[in-house]
Amino acid sequence: MRAALRATTAHRGVELRRLSEVVGRLAEQREKAYRAFKQRLGGDGDRLPPTFAEVVAVVVEFADSLVADS
Repeated sequence: MRAALRATTAHRGVELRRLSEVVGRLAEQREKAYRAFKQRLGGDGDRLPPTFAEVVAVVVEFADSLVADS
């Protein structure tokens, strides 16, 4: 997966950076939309993390691990 990420960024001519450096206030800005999405899912939404910040944190951790030592 790291090789694919490096190849993609090289092909697009962009700098490979940690997601944690660029995600900014996404979790705060999209919290309301996330709550609405969970509500539309009904009972299935209960299986999702309670806040969008938790979702973002997990994704950032995963994505940053791909960039580490690149």
